[in-house]
Amino acid sequence: MEDMCAIFVDIDTLDVFTIDVATQLRASVNDKATLALFSGFMRVGSTIDTTSHDKQIVFFLHFLFIFRQKYKKDLKSPTFSVCYLFILKKLRTFGAKREMSITIITINYNNSTGLRRTVESVAGQTASDIEYIVIDGGSDDDSREVIRAYADHIHYWTSEKDRGIYHAMNKGVSQAHGDYCFFLNSGDVFYDSTVLDRVSKSGLDKDIIIGKVVIDGSEELMSPPPSREISLYHLYSGAIPHQGSFIRTNLLRQHPYDENLRIASDWKFFVQTIVIENCSLKYIEEFVARYDTNGISSANPKLMRKEKERVLAELFPPRLLADYQYMKSSECLTQQLTPELRQNYGIDKIMYRIGLLLLKLRRK
Repeated sequence: MEDMCAIFVDIDTLDVFTIDVATQLRASVNDKATLALFSGFMRVGSTIDTTSHDKQIVFFLHFLFIFRQKYKKDLKSPTFSVCYLFILKKLRTFGAKREMSITIITINYNNSTGLRRTVESVAGQTASDIEYIVIDGGSDDDSREVIRAYADHIHYWTSEKDRGIYHAMNKGVSQAHGDYCFFLNSGDVFYDSTVLDRVSKSGLDKDIIIGKVVIDGSEELMSPPPSREISLYHLYSGAIPHQGSFIRTNLLRQHPYDENLRIASDWKFFVQTIVIENCSLKYIEEFVARYDTNGISSANPKLMRKEKERVLAELFPPRLLADYQYMKSSECLTQQLTPELRQNYGIDKIMYRIGLLLLKLRRK
């Protein structure tokens, strides 16, 4: 038994198998003899963290594969042959999926028109090393028909009720195999067909990589990058466009989106990872996406402000927030010149006196 247990060294790699795969495995392993062996094996493997039954089944088949290779047994049982061939196929699939660098995730609910535009935009990308996931919230319009029509371009999809936008986004991340995730939600489209090729060539070498996003129907830049290194001061009242952000999948799993928030959870994610954890990031000059302004966050600026204040109160002490509120309330256009004025005290002094004079005249 101890020698058998020593085989389970690389079992963590099995996290990549989906529930759909496990369902297929149940159909393959249904005879009493194999199920009896399965029960005995589970007692041997009980010290391994295999909390889900689906993962245990994959774990079991992985054991069969390694056992056969290690001990060179002539297992003539048809069931063992089925299991052996099945696990070989899935291991090959696992290897292929690990070569994907970017997973694109689209969430949708009752927006079949926007979904079609988004899916067509993804299908038109020239890059090949991508994975595409669509999470639909159980739409009752034509969204499922759109998904089925483009099934050849979609690696995984589901259509079921969820608990909101961020629950759907977390579900998408849980199915991702790419090194980076990119959210292109229903209605949003890529800037052009070569976006992913250009982004890959620019270097996927930081935790978060941010490209340019324009408002759909115009070339107006959405949430332009700060003039200096990004900090809490920038994020306090600004934002990072998630439609332009390529985020390491592991980082998204370490910090899943807060499902208690309706529209500011992606903003909270950036505050946590960039400001608090000091994750690496870079802005690139590539235009990445066109943003559909019909989304919920665009239509609810008051709710966005309310949720941001809630997040700040959760993450930072009151006195620190008081300082930021004071600095933001005293902002004016001339503050943008502060770095240069500090190096030119004479000009700074003249501008100060001119400003006082103009204000005095205005009061009269």
